[in-house]
Amino acid sequence: WISSALFALMVALTWVPMVVGEYGLSYAAPMLLADALVSVFVVKLLRSRTPTEGRWAMRALYISASLGLLAFLVGATQK
Repeated sequence: WISSALFALMVALTWVPMVVGEYGLSYAAPMLLADALVSVFVVKLLRSRTPTEGRWAMRALYISASLGLLAFLVGATQK
């Protein structure tokens, strides 16, 4: 549950630049998608019953977090 809590914290922190006015909609749209993916896979991780299911969810989390990083970089360049 620790990794799930850290990913949830990451999702919450991704909105800080938007709230403080640092980035606009070009940041929000891709981050919304990335945060949705991370949230879905956090739930899957928490509900995993076997180590195989947990590993699959973690891999998906890493991929979706990487997409979130890419979305952040794209949004930052569109500032």
